[in-house]
Amino acid sequence: MRQLALGLVAWLLLSPAALGQEVDSAARGAARSLGYEGIQAYQAGDFPTAVDRLERAYRVLRVPSLALWSARALEKSGKWVEASERYLQATRLPIEDTSEKNVQEQAQAEARAAEAELRPKIPLLVIELRGADSAGVTVTSNGVKVNPALLGTKLPTNPGDVLVVGEAPPRRVEARATALEGQTISLLLDFTPAPAAAATTAPPAATSAVQDSGAQAHSGKTQRLVGWILIGTGGAALIMGGVTGGMALGKQGQLDMACPTPTTCPAGTDLGGINTLRILSTTGLIAGGVLGAGGTALLLTAPKSKGVAVGARLGWASIELEGTF
Repeated sequence: MRQLALGLVAWLLLSPAALGQEVDSAARGAARSLGYEGIQAYQAGDFPTAVDRLERAYRVLRVPSLALWSARALEKSGKWVEASERYLQATRLPIEDTSEKNVQEQAQAEARAAEAELRPKIPLLVIELRGADSAGVTVTSNGVKVNPALLGTKLPTNPGDVLVVGEAPPRRVEARATALEGQTISLLLDFTPAPAAAATTAPPAATSAVQDSGAQAHSGKTQRLVGWILIGTGGAALIMGGVTGGMALGKQGQLDMACPTPTTCPAGTDLGGINTLRILSTTGLIAGGVLGAGGTALLLTAPKSKGVAVGARLGWASIELEGTF
């Protein structure tokens, strides 16, 4: 390789005849400088710079030696497809019958060997379409447009991440993969419309309404249960108040007969018992009325269930309820 590099430098310096009559001195000088810079960058491991300089030099001077060095820089940069094509170009360029003919022939031989070694390493990409006609879809691979006639065939691709995009407005489909050395990968661009989902569930609003109705029904049952408990407890309190009140009235009558005046009461007369009965009667009647009224209010304000009606009448020491169930 070093011998070929020195031969290329010597050719650039000493063989203006090989440049052809159509390349003027200014262009020849610029190409010579770019060729030097490209080879130096390649040998220093700066492959992006080498690609740039050698590519521009090759555009001016299409000779096998520059094509070979340009292909080598492209290969080192991971652009294997472009490198393979450039190697092939190097083998097909005509060679002038000059003193540097041997340098160009050697470049062609090395390019031929390098292309044969690189070719089996290049990954292959197969792009398939589904649900769309290739004539109506624009396909790109890593930003490069793919000819529709080549879809479904093995396309050489550079190693690394691959992004394939298919566009058939208004739809856009993407597929990704990683291309590895010597592998064949397939990517599918599926434009098949998604099947319409059957409406098997109730709309959210209807579902919420059903749930709310169920919650109200449950709440109404609880409220009615508490109401009945309060009414029952109030009724018991009213009964207790009525009974104790009657007992207090009876004892009071007996006391009035035995004690016309407070000073004439027989010894041992239990005046405190009458007062206790009066307190219990008053407490029972008040508590019974309050509890009964609270329970009735709960029943009347509970969410109604179909077929249920409740009415209530409050009376002295009593609660009368009417209802249909």
